[in-house]
Amino acid sequence: MSDTTVHLQLKYNGQPIIIDCLSREHNVSDLKEELFKLTRVLPKNQKILGLWTTNNDPVVDSTTLSCLVLKPGTKLMLIGSTQEEILKVNSTEDSPDVVDDFDLKEEDIQLCNVTENIEKVARRCKAYRPRKLSEFRDGKKLLVLDIDYTIFDHLTPAESVHQLARPHLIEFLTRAYVHYDIAIWSATSMTWILAKLGQLGIIPLHVAKTFQHRNNITGSTSSTNDDSLLSEDLNASDDQYNKSFRIALILDSSDMISVKFTEHGIKEVSVVLTFK
Repeated sequence: MSDTTVHLQLKYNGQPIIIDCLSREHNVSDLKEELFKLTRVLPKNQKILGLWTTNNDPVVDSTTLSCLVLKPGTKLMLIGSTQEEILKVNSTEDSPDVVDDFDLKEEDIQLCNVTENIEKVARRCKAYRPRKLSEFRDGKKLLVLDIDYTIFDHLTPAESVHQLARPHLIEFLTRAYVHYDIAIWSATSMTWILAKLGQLGIIPLHVAKTFQHRNNITGSTSSTNDDSLLSEDLNASDDQYNKSFRIALILDSSDMISVKFTEHGIKEVSVVLTFK
């Protein structure tokens, strides 16, 4: 492997992908072609999360790999569907696998009283450290939003991440912030949460990078109590960031416990704590 060869680590559908046949002179379009060979996802349907330019310019197909921030250990995420998968989804009218979240039985509701679950919550609360981006405000309730299927449409083909934001997302968050503090939750790792939030413009790109850098150093952002840097960075100027709302808290897969439902099997349930 020459000194100019770029070693890229990606994940697609939970599976690792290694690209080590490109040089720093190749561009993002070349990368997408290599990914197509391995995944059969057309380049136009590919979304690569975690790509940043050294000068914070938007990442486009013509961006050369030499202009990207690709530190050792950097992991990227590929989102996209093959043409076969897209056709299958478009031809499906009703899915029998959809679970009605409101169709809970009384025995499911009583799960909160099960000793095992109470102990799980207690252990998680004891070990938990909040990943706060801004302080909670007095008198505001907490609105917790999932990422995938809620504010981020990761199934639809698109040319950029911004096209995957739910319609009027920024307007919704702005209005919600008047009445609620906002938390973002996902049953994925912090790496992908930060990549999505940063590229959607929900948090500043430089804050996402700072948060991810600390995550790489500590191995888990939940192991640190130092949130002052993030709070200060949120107040810094960033032309790509909408300042009409603030994200108070980020929750990832490490903030969850497993709960067994009578009919739906084992589900991951987020533990949301009050820090006011």
